[in-house]
Amino acid sequence: MAKKLVIDEDLCEGCETCVSLCPDVFELGDNGKARIKNPNALESFNIQEAIDLLFTSRIGEISFYMLKNNFVDIYRAEEGLSVREIIERYRNNQIERIALPTHSAEESHAES
Repeated sequence: MAKKLVIDEDLCEGCETCVSLCPDVFELGDNGKARIKNPNALESFNIQEAIDLLFTSRIGEISFYMLKNNFVDIYRAEEGLSVREIIERYRNNQIERIALPTHSAEESHAES
């Protein structure tokens, strides 16, 4: 089954990280948000290779272990910070690595 790539414009900060990692797939739209430039390019590009770090304020146990098992490092990002601020804090060793899920799978389902 083919995977479909979707961008949530409400969450996109227009930082252009996806564009810099996958310029054949993404571009920045006129509204300053990422958009899919060429969905067919996904067939020849393995996005997993580009994912080494994840910054989040919370992560449930299913997502946590799925990412950890695929060698993704997960860091706690304070809500309200821009991507640029988070990356700057990461580069200055001012951001904490998340060692365990922040909430259970049951809590994730209750929030949905």
